Amino acid sequence: MTRAPLERDVSPNPYDHVPGNLSRALEDYVLVSDEGALVDDPGRMDALNLLFDQLDRIYDEPRLRSKWVAAHRNRGFRVGKGDDGSLHEISLRSGHMGITVEVPEHLVNSLITQVLDRPRQERYDAFASTSDLMRSWFNLVLDGEKLLGHMVRTHSAGDLIGGSDEGLWAAHSTLHKKAREGTPGDWQKLKSAHRGR
Repeated sequence: MTRAPLERDVSPNPYDHVPGNLSRALEDYVLVSDEGALVDDPGRMDALNLLFDQLDRIYDEPRLRSKWVAAHRNRGFRVGKGDDGSLHEISLRSGHMGITVEVPEHLVNSLITQVLDRPRQERYDAFASTSDLMRSWFNLVLDGEKLLGHMVRTHSAGDLIGGSDEGLWAAHSTLHKKAREGTPGDWQKLKSAHRGR
């Protein structure tokens, strides 16, 4: 099927079309959560990339979208690595015993309700902006020099800098976690700071 063209309301800030609870769930998984590795074999980056590849194929195809939503609502999205080195989704009934990583249920549900269940144009804008936001965060945390500058300019946290890239990423994660656990305004301030980074 050939997709009808859509016009995207292009914005330099991916946050503009990402609903707040979805950006928070994505932030938890990429920037805050210390459960599992961001880069591993596979890691959270692999899991999200595979998930978004699937969404890209089905978000504008009603039959495929309905089938995907029925299969994934209220379930996590698990990714494993096959004997040939390829990454693939692991079903709950597959009995896969290898290394797996899971995109949590609440994040999958947020993607369904805040992206896939929306009207067509809103769905397109939300999916494109959420993809942009995810990849911008991956680019940030995977580039030690970029993250170093970000810690100084956005977080004014030069006193936390030092050690390995892993230590820098952990310090950045801690800053986001503390903002989340503080007053409601702390996270909004952090969000505003990231819009202008």
